[in-house]
Amino acid sequence: AQATWLKWRCRSNHYIGPRLQCAPLRDLCAHSPACSHALPFLHTVNPRQMDASYNRHSLVQRGQGAGLVANLANLQQPACVADFGCGPGNNSILALDAIIAQGRRQKAFMVDAQDEDLWRQLEGVLSRLAGRGMEFEFVRSSFYEPLHAIASAQLDAAWCSVAAHWLPALPTPMPEGVVGNQLSHGPRRDAWREAADRAWHLFLRLRAREIRPGGHLVVAMPGLDPGDGEYCGTRAWPAFADIKKRLLGDGAIDS
Repeated sequence: AQATWLKWRCRSNHYIGPRLQCAPLRDLCAHSPACSHALPFLHTVNPRQMDASYNRHSLVQRGQGAGLVANLANLQQPACVADFGCGPGNNSILALDAIIAQGRRQKAFMVDAQDEDLWRQLEGVLSRLAGRGMEFEFVRSSFYEPLHAIASAQLDAAWCSVAAHWLPALPTPMPEGVVGNQLSHGPRRDAWREAADRAWHLFLRLRAREIRPGGHLVVAMPGLDPGDGEYCGTRAWPAFADIKKRLLGDGAIDS
């Protein structure tokens, strides 16, 4: 599976991206050729009720940990960081460990809209880092909402690893699939593309308030395979759609 890594340096609420001159955050998607192939159109609704087995089965997400560490390890001793879409925590440990290893007392905001069972899992996972000088604050909210727990320009660094592809709400019903890209060309597909574009811009605008000038934002999300030009995981989509069809038929889910 291919993932696209996007990294920006914040300069007075402006971001520096690959092959991108200093441009306002709200214009990032429109102006950055490096980001145009990575817009979060691989979306379903935000998973507020993920099963407790997520930590055991999120191998693809966990595989992005090494890349995340590579993008965070060389920062200048960040004192305050945030993980947007932290989930139950196994996919956060490598990044947090890399931050802690820089040897400064730190604080980390763990942000997600997940159920309490997953927050309890996260508490257990983070207990592995106890006594190493990092304070954790749980922010029980979607990262598509203003996060009042995080002050303006408070963050030195933030990351979002395989989470920014989720939309905050379903643009249209989609009983036949799980990914917006599966839709045939037409009004429904256009609605999903437009919703994805709005969500991506909203995500970046909110992060611009929270990250200090000179801070960093690192995002990993599903992207295009440079070899065949297809989105990563395309061959798995029919299997996901079949499972969804059975769940709908059994009454286990309703949309």
